[in-house]
Amino acid sequence: MFTKFSRIVDDVSRWLCYLGAFALFLMTVLTTVDVIGRYFFRSPIPGGTEITEAMMVVIAFPALAWCAAKRKHVEVDILMSRFSKKVQAIAGIITMFAVLATYIIVTWRSFVYSTNVTTVASLLRFPLYPFFWVLTAGFAVLCLVVLTQLIESILKAVKG
Repeated sequence: MFTKFSRIVDDVSRWLCYLGAFALFLMTVLTTVDVIGRYFFRSPIPGGTEITEAMMVVIAFPALAWCAAKRKHVEVDILMSRFSKKVQAIAGIITMFAVLATYIIVTWRSFVYSTNVTTVASLLRFPLYPFFWVLTAGFAVLCLVVLTQLIESILKAVKG
């Protein structure tokens, strides 16, 4: 059962990463067209910078979960590599628990903030609340990834 849950979380995080990659592609096209329009035709895309700023949220936050799922976040293990495997496992569990607690708080606060967002972009006047929900969803899936990794670490430590 846990393996199935872990697989679902992994699939969701991968698809969110694909969403971020697609947004990066669109942002690249937008920026290229904007620069060409600005320097060759003296006509940049109106609000191009605003759209790019909003797209950065779609690029960064959905990809966090996939990065964590693949364990590609930066780790410094100079000190930890000197300890026994058991001590490393215990320290890893404590660290993951602290990370999960932090991400849960960030997710909760971003959810609360997202429910109250009424601001719009200054030039194009498009609503910004969808981008706050993308941020919240990205952190929520990140919480699920860290939770599955925490459970896996606990099970591994218990089995020895």
